[in-house]
Amino acid sequence: MQIMAHTTISISASPQRRSLPAVAAAAFVMLATAALPAAAGKPSIWKPAQQAILRVDDQAVKEWDVFQVEKKNDRLLVQLGGRFLLVDAAQQQVFELLPATIERKGAELLWDPADRPAKPLATSNWVVRDVGRALRIRVRLDAEGRALDLQVPHSS
Repeated sequence: MQIMAHTTISISASPQRRSLPAVAAAAFVMLATAALPAAAGKPSIWKPAQQAILRVDDQAVKEWDVFQVEKKNDRLLVQLGGRFLLVDAAQQQVFELLPATIERKGAELLWDPADRPAKPLATSNWVVRDVGRALRIRVRLDAEGRALDLQVPHSS
């Protein structure tokens, strides 16, 4: 999905005819619409996180994987069977992603951040902690009553 927006703003040279709120609003609209085409339609490449550990309700999970973008640990894409969760540790939010929006290319996944749902899942009990050689993220998915415990080694 690509949004094309062309905005023309005419500002009079006369100080009596322009107001600060109008100029600020016009600048905001220009910046907001200019950012949309660049972000839309450009999927991020998610690579498997090496040596990650995932437990759900303190139990090992049979079919799972963890992916990260550019070796960053603050946003992780967690695959549990056919389900995909975007875990944003910095914002302490979890989003459930539609599998149809994710494309598999070998071991990597392609996913466009513009496809992120507007509303995150209800979560609580967040713990994001550096535990030496890894980042540990614990969070409770309130609607399901499940606790995710994720450890991802720091990138070198």
